[in-house]
Amino acid sequence: MSNKDYKIYRNIMSVNPIIDKDYLGRILNLSKSQIIRSIKVTEVIESNTALVIKAIVQIHDVGGDICKKLFIKTIKRNQSENVYHSKSMQEGKFYKFIKDIAINNIPVPICYDAFVSEETGEFVIVLEDISNSYTAPNSRIISDKNIWFSCVESLARFHSAFWNHKIIDLLHSQSDEEIESDVKFQKDRLQSFLNYFKDEFDKKTKLILDTAMEINISLIREQSRRVSEKKDVTICNGDSHIYNFMLPIERGSNPLIVDFQFWGEGIGAGDLAHLTRESFSDEFKKDIQIPLVEHYHKSLLEQGVTGYSWENCLKDYRAEAATMVLIPFYQWSYFSVKHDEWIGDLQGLIYSYEYLKCDEL
Repeated sequence: MSNKDYKIYRNIMSVNPIIDKDYLGRILNLSKSQIIRSIKVTEVIESNTALVIKAIVQIHDVGGDICKKLFIKTIKRNQSENVYHSKSMQEGKFYKFIKDIAINNIPVPICYDAFVSEETGEFVIVLEDISNSYTAPNSRIISDKNIWFSCVESLARFHSAFWNHKIIDLLHSQSDEEIESDVKFQKDRLQSFLNYFKDEFDKKTKLILDTAMEINISLIREQSRRVSEKKDVTICNGDSHIYNFMLPIERGSNPLIVDFQFWGEGIGAGDLAHLTRESFSDEFKKDIQIPLVEHYHKSLLEQGVTGYSWENCLKDYRAEAATMVLIPFYQWSYFSVKHDEWIGDLQGLIYSYEYLKCDEL
């Protein structure tokens, strides 16, 4: 990268963000007849994971003026206070990855540019601002069962684009030694968690957490094997709960998947298990949980996936749903999430674990 290009990104990351016109013309792929009249930064917001910059670009064209809205993510001012920084870098890598391999027609926001520097720990992601056409979920919207089915369709469409694809080889896979080291670390860390909260959990809960860890370890090893064999694996969001979808204001199009801090190669049903782990009522668990898995499997087949049986899909989902019980442990262990923020979620995850009879796994 030239010094000139790096300066463009540095200006975007500055205290008062500046966006270069020539740079925008290039990444927006404007024609010679299209001239940028103005660039206005409308908002600069710090989220939990990144600095968000919203901008409006006015473009003059022979057919009339065009307005482009941009949603830009970059590093937070104080990285030392951001435990999610490495995950935000991962999101930058995701968008760079899909741009480099030119994967199109997947249900994610349009990415105009992605810059990531491992050396400096800096990143810039320039996305289409979809806020005029899509809305974030809320408690009223997600009480509609159809919303969950539409999110499942988006997951199937996303997963099918990468299903058993040779590009999975481009991603870093752990060696057997690294996997076993990770397994030991997770088991030891779980025991520390259980000891720390020894008066908080009853015997049944402790047993479920221990069993969920054993299922998780089996999944880690199986996933490694399946990735090497390209057998029923894909690229996953890794944290696809309902609030990581943007829902279309006008019905007729599918939701878009956002926030790719935890993306990577994996088993698609893991994303489905993340979808049904949060704000998914006990009534929904009894009523539409298995139909959602059926709809996911059917949608994969409609998107051209072959050789993945319904029985294997359901087995994958049950195993992945079992590991969701460990989410509170990971939140406490890796991100210092306070007890009051995860203890309520644990009971719902255990309910799902028992409803799906995950002990039988």
